[in-house]
Amino acid sequence: MKATIERANLLRSLGHVQSVVERRNTIPILSNVLIEASADGTIRLMATDLDLQVNETLEAVGVEIAGSTTVSAHTLFEIVRKLPEGTQVSLTASDGKMQVVAARSRYSLNTLPRDDFPIIAEGELPTRTVVEALGKADFRGWLVFEHDRLWNRDAAEPGPVLDAAARKLYEWIGGSTRSRGTRQLVEV
Repeated sequence: MKATIERANLLRSLGHVQSVVERRNTIPILSNVLIEASADGTIRLMATDLDLQVNETLEAVGVEIAGSTTVSAHTLFEIVRKLPEGTQVSLTASDGKMQVVAARSRYSLNTLPRDDFPIIAEGELPTRTVVEALGKADFRGWLVFEHDRLWNRDAAEPGPVLDAAARKLYEWIGGSTRSRGTRQLVEV
């Protein structure tokens, strides 16, 4: 793998994905971020703690050799954070090492194989499928739709949207609905 990325873009994306990684981990691969460089010029970063998976996609300045590897998330984040602004970062991975080169700085980091990295899930799971699975598993709980005006005081009341969602969920699961002001509760 060989790719060149703008420092600002890489730093922003690494900041997002490394937030899910624990500093000390009993499973070494969970301390790493998966980096995948595609021939179409995109870079995908992924990190997980096996409960949560974070994915980021960013545009590369250039991808010379497509490929993927994993490297310590916090170490790479700290290196990129300390690089001068406006630089381009070159990532080159081969033979269990990744070279990070930017301006006059050169770093060599140990990597782990991409195949060791756990992928929790990919794609989207439709609401209907989730609700049906919960119903079949005899789930007894509440799905709560709530609008918080604290963040957007000018927003319209969500009543009509929530009422429609509650009716649709009611059709899917055969439960009961009731309304409490700006909250719509659907019993599953």
